[in-house]
Amino acid sequence: MRVFAIAKMPWIKKQQHKLREQERETPREYIDRESHYVWGTRYLLKVVETDQPASVELNHGRMILHVRQGANRAKRQ
Repeated sequence: MRVFAIAKMPWIKKQQHKLREQERETPREYIDRESHYVWGTRYLLKVVETDQPASVELNHGRMILHVRQGANRAKRQ
């Protein structure tokens, strides 16, 4: 088993390099209909402004973000 892993090291290093160099997702803005991934599943964001503490719920392909009115991007994040 160890010999096999050692024989594949150049390929493993090449794959690691490709992963490190690939483009990342654009920075999130936390606005309605923005895609977010949780545990590998895509959810569309819905922002609801309320007078209650911030919370998040996942519901049938939607991520519902409850925030206080006027919350900026940093607080939504």
